[in-house]
Amino acid sequence: MQEPESSGAEIARLAALKATGLLNTQPEDKFDRLTRLAKQMFGAKVALVSVVDDKRLWLKSRQGSADINGAAREVSFTVHTIEQADIMEVTDALLDPRFQHSPLVSGFPHIRYYAGAPLTVGDGLRIGALCILDDQPRPPLTHAERQSLRDLADCVEQAIGHVDLHEQSVALQSAQRLGEVVARAQLTFIQEPDRKKAFDTLLEDTLALTHSAYGFVGEVRHNADGQPYLKTHAITNIAWDEPTRALLEAHAPEGMVFTKLESLFGAALTSAEVVIANRPAEDPRRGGLPPGHPALNAFLGIPIHHGDQMVAMLGLANRPGGYDMALVDFLHPLLTTIGQLVSAARVQETHERALIELARLSRVASETTNGVVITDKLGRIDWINEGFTRLSGYTLGELIGRRPGDLLQGEDTSPQAIAQMRDALSRGEAFTVDVINYSKSRQPYWVRISCNPLRDPLGELQGFIAIESDITREKSDAERISLSKQRLAAVIDGARIATWEWNVQTGEAVFNERWATMLGYTLDELAPHHVDRWKSLLHPDDLIEAEALLAQHFAGKRSDYETQCRMRHKDGHWVWVNTRGRVTTWTDEGLPRQMFGTQIDISAQQQARIALQEQADYTQAVLDNIVDGLITIDRRGGIVSFNPAAEQIFGYDAQEVIGQNVKMLMPSPHREAHDGYLRDYEDNGHSRIIGIGRELRGQHQNGNLFPIELAVSQVTRGGVPMFVGLVRDITRRKAAEQEIERLAFYDPLTKLPNRRLLMDRLQHAMSTSKRSGQYGALLFMDLDNFKNLNDTAGHAVGDQLLQQVAERLVSTLREGDTIARLGGDEFVVILEGLHADAEQAATRAEGVVEKIHQVLSQRYRLGERYYLNSPSIGVTLFIDHEHSLDDLLKQADLAMYQAKSSGRNTFRFFDPQMQAKLMARTQLEADLRTAVNEFQFQLFYQPQVDADGRIRGAEALIRWPHPQRGMVPPNLFIPVAEEMGLIVPIGLWVLETACQVLLGWAREPATVDFTLAINISARQFHQADFVDQVKAVLTRTGARPERLKLELTESMLVSNVDDIITKMSALKDIGVSFSLDDFGTGYSSLSYLKRLPLDQLKIDQSFVREICTNPNDAAIARTIVALGHSMGLNVIAEGVETDAQRAALAAMACHAYQGYLFGRPVPLSEWSTQR
Repeated sequence: MQEPESSGAEIARLAALKATGLLNTQPEDKFDRLTRLAKQMFGAKVALVSVVDDKRLWLKSRQGSADINGAAREVSFTVHTIEQADIMEVTDALLDPRFQHSPLVSGFPHIRYYAGAPLTVGDGLRIGALCILDDQPRPPLTHAERQSLRDLADCVEQAIGHVDLHEQSVALQSAQRLGEVVARAQLTFIQEPDRKKAFDTLLEDTLALTHSAYGFVGEVRHNADGQPYLKTHAITNIAWDEPTRALLEAHAPEGMVFTKLESLFGAALTSAEVVIANRPAEDPRRGGLPPGHPALNAFLGIPIHHGDQMVAMLGLANRPGGYDMALVDFLHPLLTTIGQLVSAARVQETHERALIELARLSRVASETTNGVVITDKLGRIDWINEGFTRLSGYTLGELIGRRPGDLLQGEDTSPQAIAQMRDALSRGEAFTVDVINYSKSRQPYWVRISCNPLRDPLGELQGFIAIESDITREKSDAERISLSKQRLAAVIDGARIATWEWNVQTGEAVFNERWATMLGYTLDELAPHHVDRWKSLLHPDDLIEAEALLAQHFAGKRSDYETQCRMRHKDGHWVWVNTRGRVTTWTDEGLPRQMFGTQIDISAQQQARIALQEQADYTQAVLDNIVDGLITIDRRGGIVSFNPAAEQIFGYDAQEVIGQNVKMLMPSPHREAHDGYLRDYEDNGHSRIIGIGRELRGQHQNGNLFPIELAVSQVTRGGVPMFVGLVRDITRRKAAEQEIERLAFYDPLTKLPNRRLLMDRLQHAMSTSKRSGQYGALLFMDLDNFKNLNDTAGHAVGDQLLQQVAERLVSTLREGDTIARLGGDEFVVILEGLHADAEQAATRAEGVVEKIHQVLSQRYRLGERYYLNSPSIGVTLFIDHEHSLDDLLKQADLAMYQAKSSGRNTFRFFDPQMQAKLMARTQLEADLRTAVNEFQFQLFYQPQVDADGRIRGAEALIRWPHPQRGMVPPNLFIPVAEEMGLIVPIGLWVLETACQVLLGWAREPATVDFTLAINISARQFHQADFVDQVKAVLTRTGARPERLKLELTESMLVSNVDDIITKMSALKDIGVSFSLDDFGTGYSSLSYLKRLPLDQLKIDQSFVREICTNPNDAAIARTIVALGHSMGLNVIAEGVETDAQRAALAAMACHAYQGYLFGRPVPLSEWSTQR
């Protein structure tokens, strides 16, 4: 296959393609609806939107498994499609000499069939195609199908024509960040009395803004001979050894001085022009670097002028990709600010501080693009700059002496923001707030106000200064650039250090050179680059924590992933690193797809910390733990020391155990495994106990086992690792704890949790509910007539009943539910995790209550007698901490008394509204059963007309005129009938009634040929005897089958297609016809539609509603009509309400309609007036 030759037209086409912003970008959602529809309409395996540049094919949308994004231009089908104005179709690629040897045909995705409509932009320049693919040959498209494919391509062209704001968002974000750096620099120099810190902040912001590794900001000065030299105000710490560190520490605070003009920065000083060196080692202006100096990969030196004098210089180095004049132009506002700030710094050195501060503040405020306002201490305006006038439209003369809020606030100004500002001003404190102001012309605009108090040298408040930044565009664009902001943040984090990239779904990884060299490898030595390679280098102990942190990040519990861990160097030692990253893209299913991150070597810090801890650990362990048993062992487990407390605890003399293995003090299985623990720890660093206090059992000399508390620390003595164990006999404490817990938290009679433990668990349940967002329920129950039993049979019998009630509750409820006895015959149950919806949660709680009633209402054996009892139960729902614990108990208690007042042996919900909802649902279900038994339903009929407006039939629509409720909407009772299973008898009644109407119509000449359509539910259709039911009704009523039309929905075609076809065919054989309702809104496949014995497609009203105003809806409607005609099906449109809609449909060759334009649904008694 040959690539078409380049030409002037091809150059223009490539320029037009580039202007769309579609190249080198990910597939886009805005095309997915159209490719999904194309795949469905044509029954194709794959549908694509593709563009082709001078080298490759790029996919902007894909439905199906053919991921050929990035395929070479010369093997693509699209490159041939764009050579012609009409659709290109290849019915069998193996028979076409242009494609039979293409790897896309002979290999994946094995293309055999292709049809593509070219996509045109600008002045007829074709940039790509909307195409459908299949791995099997197909017959040529019909004329209607070709028109449908062209219509869909027109929709794609309209989508391409929409402005792609991505590049604008990136540029806006860069400009916004530059503005923030400038504003922060100006504000920092106003607020920060330490000039060095202010310049350091400016340099750090500039390095981050330009992605440079290091740099400097310096003042240009001249010596006595007029030669320029540089004195830094801020410089990156790149010291590489002790002498350079000492030099930097000695001179950096006051400013490093550089006089060597035979260098890159010297060239900028002497020429007063920008110096760019992206290959410094080859640049003749270089002056050489001292031994050990970090490598210089790129350099940018910018002389900065203020007025007609060169006053400063900005130097940047080692930006990935180097520097260019575009960056210099971009930085111009910042360079102007630096020039202003350096000039201000000079003035500071020669004038009194107070006067300098005022002059600099005035100059910066006047020249900034932001608005600046200065007020007295009462908030009345003393001065504003020109920027403030540009923002607000007010002049100083109009504002002086006024408070800003008097003129600038309006109806959309946030009351909370106003309150925040007034509160801060009243306390003389600084504040920053985003708020809507109104200009003099009363136009609203967003500003970010940063206000700070102005104080005299004694600290007395003199007034306020506020800087206002126009953030109107920032607010409007914030949502659109959110995703780009996340990705950009990940890139910025890794700009100066080792970076990695991980495809979470495939495991493929990308490491940069610095990542590899940090561990002593080259990139080739780390191949294949996969996440498993990273895992193999990670310390086993650290891998567990790292994977746990990754899982938390993937689940959204952490905003990013960060950990400190050990990685094995090529020479075998462990390198401590700090690694961090963030997921930047997610799959459609919400799973992480791509992750970016950075890594730095922190071994020096870790080694220093370990060195300081070695001696301190041993000493501190002895000092802290001497009061208990203290045992020291070597790395082989041999006992080195055994203090008197240890002798008393274990029953051995020190002389008996010194030199013996410490495992003699342990029972099985720890005794047999202890030596393996030590070897595993020494070889791999695996630790089960080091630094972790734990409780276990020890073995006394006499063989008895007893509980101990053990804490082990590792220390180093003379460079040799040893282990210090602190042992405490906790036999008495354990016994006391068990007894205390039993007495404190459990009811002695029933062994159930008492009130104290209940309140603790209720608190925990409420916290869990807050985290999960699901309701819980509190059940308060009281045994009916328990006092009578106690009074007549005695308390012993009453206690038996309480014990048996407790046993039944424990066996009935879930293991995680809490059952408690408050006292007497009062029990409380906590149910957790019921449902996120309150109504559903109440339903589930009701089910539990009914189960409790059933269990507790069975008879009890109390000694020699049998006894029947029932509970009264109060229920209240809870979520979060919206009520206190006591309030919940009171609510449930009150509901329980309501249950008792209602006759006992029942339950009540505390929430009246919830109770009402449950009762309403129960009443609706009861009314539905009554309606089915009493035939309360009624059919309404809406006419269906032809192109001339003549009625050809009707659709029967069910209505429920309830005796008390009035007309109940179908969308209210039909879903409930579906859930209850009543839709089957209701559907059978509809079928019977419709056939009786058909029989009546058959007797009238005017209606003898009318058809009647009825809707069939999925549940009714899937009944095994559905076909027999229909035949029986037709036979019983005598209705003509050919006049009965059954309407099915697309959702019914998702499963059991063969069964559907069988049933439809059986009814089709006796004359019954079928219509596919709401076509275009579901997910039916064209291949299924071809198999179904349909007679009609019905265009859904959602496409008809805006058919005259929405090109996409019009295109879809046109396609459905064309599809129906190509398959030999009738097409009818529902929801037609205007003449314009009917005209548009008629122009598409749709000649059957239903809607309010022709008649509303009416009962049969009014049907004759409709006609």
